[in-house]
Amino acid sequence: MQALLQLASAHFCLLLRLGMLKGDQEQLVAACGPGSSLRALLAAPEVFMAGVGVTKDAQLLADQYGFTVRGILELAPFAQQKGAGLRTLCRTVLSRELPKVHSIRCGDWLAQPLSAEQVNYAALDAEAGRQ
Repeated sequence: MQALLQLASAHFCLLLRLGMLKGDQEQLVAACGPGSSLRALLAAPEVFMAGVGVTKDAQLLADQYGFTVRGILELAPFAQQKGAGLRTLCRTVLSRELPKVHSIRCGDWLAQPLSAEQVNYAALDAEAGRQ
């Protein structure tokens, strides 16, 4: 199940816990149903999902929520040329560190609430993909 959708722009980062809506059909339809702002945003051709592994993420969003994601900028091939993932891309391309602490990265993303460390990690990860 897609536990968290991370969206970043130049001005904000939005973390949406879609997995938490699965049990509440009314909220799920409001957030993800036809006519929802989120559905329109992901389908907009000028909006891109960018990062390492986003092709898989877009497929999960399609399979689990019926979203159509039009703009996908998959960084995995570029990351493979550099010999690793988003962390290495940040270091080599952006000249900055992206902390990838295993206990946070592989933690419980369905926890209620997310820890401050998880929120920070998710926001930094989304921002790194955007840059």
